[in-house]
Amino acid sequence: GGQGPAPQAQCPGPDGGRPINISVSGIYARDRSRASAMALVTDLRPSLFADLSPDVAFLRGVDISLSGQLQIEADGGGDIRGMTIEVTGGEGSVSLPGVLPAIHRVKSVNARATVNALAHTAQIDRIAVDFGATKILITGAGKRTPGGQTFGGRAEVQNIPVGRLGDYWPIPFAPGGRTWALANLSGGEIDVAAEFGLSTPDHDLAQLGVDRMVGMIDYRGMGVRYMPDMPELEGVSG
Repeated sequence: GGQGPAPQAQCPGPDGGRPINISVSGIYARDRSRASAMALVTDLRPSLFADLSPDVAFLRGVDISLSGQLQIEADGGGDIRGMTIEVTGGEGSVSLPGVLPAIHRVKSVNARATVNALAHTAQIDRIAVDFGATKILITGAGKRTPGGQTFGGRAEVQNIPVGRLGDYWPIPFAPGGRTWALANLSGGEIDVAAEFGLSTPDHDLAQLGVDRMVGMIDYRGMGVRYMPDMPELEGVSG
């Protein structure tokens, strides 16, 4: 086999900020039957993409330095057979004004996903975000068919301190339940999980629909006041 050149480049950050480092390398079989390429990116911040479209403006509040690796496998004709994407990140912060009332410090980010172009499938092995005490984990798998695309997955938020529940509960989601919970729950921890299925008929994202959604809550060591005149129940778990 052979190995192609490994060019490296630096892209300047916005407003003279820290540059983004990029390097690319490739390997090909001696008989030209297959080839692979790898791209490495360091010091990439999602907030850089916030001005590209109003749909991703929320990225302006994602201040985390990420490093990524993209591995591409192809046949001799240049058709892609598969891809593997791995992303890691160090300390940073996430701020979503109007959605989350608090700025969340991030300790680490770790993600891995694969794409099988021959089978028309994609797999999210993990998207893990560590906020310290609280952690988020997302997994899932998708498939492309002649009639559209489907994706099913699971999202978990683990070890939410009840005393900080308001920091993690999105402001627009079930505002009545949010108000009651913040006023009547105290102490302990909560785990929240959701299993979901999505589909896009005719490959049209505008028709994205939720086919399945199941939510689960696990709580322990919590204090609950059901009625104003009732004493608070302690050590509630379920």
